Amino acid sequence: MGHNINTRFTYEIPLLFIASKSFIADHAELWRRIGAAKDEPFMSDDLAHVLADILGIEPLQFNVHKSPLRDEFDASRRRMTNGVDYDENLKGRGGYGR
Repeated sequence: MGHNINTRFTYEIPLLFIASKSFIADHAELWRRIGAAKDEPFMSDDLAHVLADILGIEPLQFNVHKSPLRDEFDASRRRMTNGVDYDENLKGRGGYGR
């Protein structure tokens, strides 16, 4: 395997959140939103927006449409990289075929 291999495994990266019982108790609404967003389509490029949401800050470049923790999240946005449309060409595809 090398560079420029376009399989779904190149794009499907797990994003895990682990929390203590006290964090969950103290931030129940945030934890609920994290759980509700678990199946939303997401690109790691937008991780800063999710982290900002978790921290409760809104930096100048923050965009509510890029955080799956927000009701305003744009789930219809196409996930593109290197000219490949993940949703059209790779999502749900099995194996390592090119």
